[in-house]
Formats: sequence, C-alpha cells, structure tokens
Amino acid sequence: MNLSTGYYPLNTRTYKEVSIRPATIYDTWAVCIVLTEAAQWLREQNIPVWSTSMFTISKVKQETAQHEYYVAEDDGAVVGTFRFQLLDRETWPEVPDLDSAFIHRVAVLRSHAGAGVAQQMFEYAKELTRRAERQFLRLDCAADQPKLRTVYEKAGFVWCDDVQIGEHLVARYEWENH
Repeated sequence: MNLSTGYYPLNTRTYKEVSIRPATIYDTWAVCIVLTEAAQWLREQNIPVWSTSMFTISKVKQETAQHEYYVAEDDGAVVGTFRFQLLDRETWPEVPDLDSAFIHRVAVLRSHAGAGVAQQMFEYAKELTRRAERQFLRLDCAADQPKLRTVYEKAGFVWCDDVQIGEHLVARYEWENH
C-alpha cells in the first residue's frame, strides 16, 4: 500500500457492464482521452471546470505511475476514469492525514454517459476507502454546478460546506464509511 496515493491493488471487480481496476502506465493515453473529452464537453456546456491543458501525457503518466488513477472498462476499452488519493491538502487542509480518502477527476466517455459508469466508479472508490480504513471519502466541485452536485448527492455524498480556494468557490462533499 502507498499511503500518499491510496493505491490498493484490488482484484478487478465487475459491476454490471464495466470492470474497474487500477490504471497502469499503459493506460496513460486512454486516461488522457477520457479526461480531455470530458473537459471539452464541459466547456461546450459552458461549464469550464477543467482545461484540456491539465491532462498532458507527461502529467497523467506521472500520476498513473504513482498509482493514482483507476479505469473503468467496457469489453476491454477504457470508458471512464477517476483519481483516488489519501491526501488532499489543497482542498481539505484541515483533515487529519489518516482520516479520509479523496476522489477526483471522475470522467466517463460521452458514449457511456448516463449508463451508470460514474456510479460504479463511486462505489469502487468507497470500497477502496473501506480497505484503506478511512472514515470518509471526500470530493469537491465548483459550487455553481447544481447538476454535478446532484450527481454526487445521488451517489450518497453529503454536502459539508463551500470554501473559497483561490478564485474558485468550491463545494465540498463527503461519504462516511460506517
């Protein structure tokens, strides 16, 4: 186990239509494609949350090598991804180090949008949180995104607060591991 990234090698688990597993360095390109497509779609919807420049091959390769990404596959093709970490001092500086896990960059290809892939990735991240023996799985998003906030709430996350981080007002959510 790597405490800084939250890498817990689980066996590939199948949830209905997709299987979810830790990303390998060989998945870097696919992770970039999923993230870039999501960023472009968000921009087209006037939700400029992510910039495509955030997802360079070198940056994603480094994060993948640190075991931070997981991928969802449908018939062997990567259709979704998320980043799982055990530390997030930027958004949650007050959280004790061994208290929580964090999920970021949840993205699904448009071809699989609405098919429950994101929900399956949230459930997988909850299992990773249990295995890491963390009390909370936390995430954040821009506070002015009601549709995204609804997705998180439907996935079982509870709103904690809104905080100002730099120029952005961020809504923070958590799921408690009982």
